[in-house]
Amino acid sequence: MGKILYFAQKGLILDKTKKKLLVVKYDDAKYTPQVKGKYGFPGGKLDFDEDNLDLSFVREVREETGITIKPGIPFFVYSWKYTRDEDLVRIVAVARLGEYKTGELAVEQKEEKETKLNLPEWLDINRIIVEDFVADEHLALKKFLEIYKTL
Repeated sequence: MGKILYFAQKGLILDKTKKKLLVVKYDDAKYTPQVKGKYGFPGGKLDFDEDNLDLSFVREVREETGITIKPGIPFFVYSWKYTRDEDLVRIVAVARLGEYKTGELAVEQKEEKETKLNLPEWLDINRIIVEDFVADEHLALKKFLEIYKTL
């Protein structure tokens, strides 16, 4: 069994009014079935040849949501593990703030992806229920909600 480590960036993206949060909802996940039907933050893994973290973050959010964002500051680090075939995979993720710039909500479904997403959506921040989100993101979401109160 091999061990694989990835770095990812996940976005807590505000709309123009700063009252809604951009989320993705998992339709299916080959190696992490517990996330099916749960909300998550858009974003993803850094490609090996990417040197610019901001551009990687913008690319990942655009792939999963169809929109272009202005990347903001990182505010929380978290991690999760899962088994993929014969390998143990750990992802270390940085939760980052971001702001909507342009675009319409869409999702780019790639056949080789391990997860499939529903159409992204904007959730009213005041109506967010933490338990509706992927468990690994609960602490990051709670930290975001604390920060949001000060904006």
